[in-house]
Amino acid sequence: HQLALCGPELHSSFGGPLLTDCVCSFEDPACRDDSTYTDEDAYRAKVADFGFAARFQRSPDGSDDVYRLRLPISVPWNAPEQDRLAREFVLQEAKDIDVYSLGLVCLWLLFEPFFSGEQPAQDEDPMTDSGVKQEITVDLDLSATSRPTLDALVDLKISNELQMCACELLSKERSLSPRITSCIQAFLVSSLSRAPLDRQGSLERFLEHLETHIEYSLSDDGQRGPNIDSNTPIKASDYKIEEDPAQLYRCDFRIRPHIAECLIQQHNRTGSLASQVAICYYVGLGVPRDINSARGILVEAGFEMAQVQGAEAALSQTISRDPQEPSEQWTVVKSLDKSGYVSWANYAKTYFAQDLLTVAEQQLLREKADLDVACSSNHVLMVTIRRNLSDVYRAQNKWADSENLDLEVVDIYKKVWGERNAGTLESIAHLGAGYIHRSLYKEAVKTFESLSEIVSRVMPDDHASRMSYITSLALAYQKVGGRLELEEAEKLDREVLEMRTASFGPAHLLTLTNKESLATTMHLQGRYAEAEETLTEVLGTAVKYHGADSEITITAMNNMAALYSEMGRMEEAEELETDVYGTAKAMWGEEDPRVIGFLANLAETCWDLGRSDEAEERQLRALTLSMEVLGEDDSLTKTIKMNLASNYLKQGRRDEAASLLREGFEGLDFSLSGIVDQESQ
Repeated sequence: HQLALCGPELHSSFGGPLLTDCVCSFEDPACRDDSTYTDEDAYRAKVADFGFAARFQRSPDGSDDVYRLRLPISVPWNAPEQDRLAREFVLQEAKDIDVYSLGLVCLWLLFEPFFSGEQPAQDEDPMTDSGVKQEITVDLDLSATSRPTLDALVDLKISNELQMCACELLSKERSLSPRITSCIQAFLVSSLSRAPLDRQGSLERFLEHLETHIEYSLSDDGQRGPNIDSNTPIKASDYKIEEDPAQLYRCDFRIRPHIAECLIQQHNRTGSLASQVAICYYVGLGVPRDINSARGILVEAGFEMAQVQGAEAALSQTISRDPQEPSEQWTVVKSLDKSGYVSWANYAKTYFAQDLLTVAEQQLLREKADLDVACSSNHVLMVTIRRNLSDVYRAQNKWADSENLDLEVVDIYKKVWGERNAGTLESIAHLGAGYIHRSLYKEAVKTFESLSEIVSRVMPDDHASRMSYITSLALAYQKVGGRLELEEAEKLDREVLEMRTASFGPAHLLTLTNKESLATTMHLQGRYAEAEETLTEVLGTAVKYHGADSEITITAMNNMAALYSEMGRMEEAEELETDVYGTAKAMWGEEDPRVIGFLANLAETCWDLGRSDEAEERQLRALTLSMEVLGEDDSLTKTIKMNLASNYLKQGRRDEAASLLREGFEGLDFSLSGIVDQESQ
């Protein structure tokens, strides 16, 4: 209902996922001239989150022609022209791609039993007037299976038979009226066209036709029910930020000032949003905390002082309701979060890319200070703001500060909601991931072992979060690297690989990532032939379903290059590493930490091939970039310094090696005069 109120001007400029959690309702100024509405009652919904970051990338003049963006690829739902991640699209092109994806999803949802091979597509009366049985004319190899497969859609896309297949399937479907069938067919034919221009207006025409054909809906008991009227106004009471403020603190920090500004502007004009504006001032949501302003606004709106004090007490109390238990405010986002299919959004990566980490840190610190005063120590907002700030600290390489906040978050979750709570488990996993990044592998193993023990008691085997936690434990075992640890890592990798293949299919990114981890474990165990075979399978699937320049493909190629180096196949390793570095640099830029690591790997291979001048030049470039982007204390910077010092030692350049080691490990006295052989290095 609220999404329908966003209006055509929003739908025409929006190119991403839209959920009710991301919609705010505000007064509609256009209703002032309409006598049927009052200033207090007439509201419409506007996007508050998704798509917000894209607005910051628009051209200075606000035009869409210059505004270009890269879209994620989700096979097989991607449009034909969306064939590689590096390709950029203007807004209209992005919308055309979305229409194609929507059409393909609709086709799958309507006729999934046919595509999965579970049920043939045919008429209720399979015999035509001529006595000939009707069958689908599209030539598909659909073997019998109890699990849906998307390979059929991929084959139809490649052969350009999707539109014909849609028409054939609709012609056999007798549950729809002829007019509805015609409406759906027109939409599928236009939306699934390989020509983007054919898709423009496809969705709008479909909705218009559908609206004229459907005059009422049926409730669960079969009774006629009223239509959802998109012209019904939304009142201020329909959207209350105090009902779930944590959602507003889990989004991009730039959204909260935007929401506060809108609320304050509307209140100044109408005086109808006193409670909303007071909350902003009371907790510091989008504005610096100002208790006097909050009280003044409530008093001006006619609140008694007792009511004001009661509102303050309600805001300050500890939220004791278990977040896992459904409530009236339960939403799609929360349901997905509970099931483990979505995780906490790490906006710090976006801030890093946009050079906004310092700005984000300043606002989050201000908000944390305000919430520390406004809320109790166990309030849900206290863990939310600490987690956001922890992610920013990690992006700034302030790992000690991040760990302190993570420990506070874990402690609050355990005290208030207990160890079985989904938030508690996720916060422990976040802490463990920090240990892995800092090379504190034994601490990581201990953390993830305790986490694995808990989830084994409270989550089903195929729960997405449980599989993720087990994968993290396997990674920690990998990093420790002992024989027993590697055996445990392989056991866990195989367990998760089987579950993910069953849950998501063999081509899903999570499945491929897990299979890649299994190959790494085999590599570390010295089982090179098995590791190469597994990585070859990963690469083939990744290129086919995700593209040659996807992150999973690049990572698998890099791991294959490392395997070749270990096997002494240096020329093949260099060829792969050159491709990896070139593709990643074009995709993410030279200053991306992953690209810096790829450059350092290529430099090491050049050393091994005896091209010392070229190798030193590359390694020094990687070191310079790592120090500038990540800082001298980052583990990648220290690794590059160690490797460069080792190579200098091999050349007898002991003074330069000692200088690098002193820089990397300040406070330690390195004396290299006693090094006489290769093993001592």
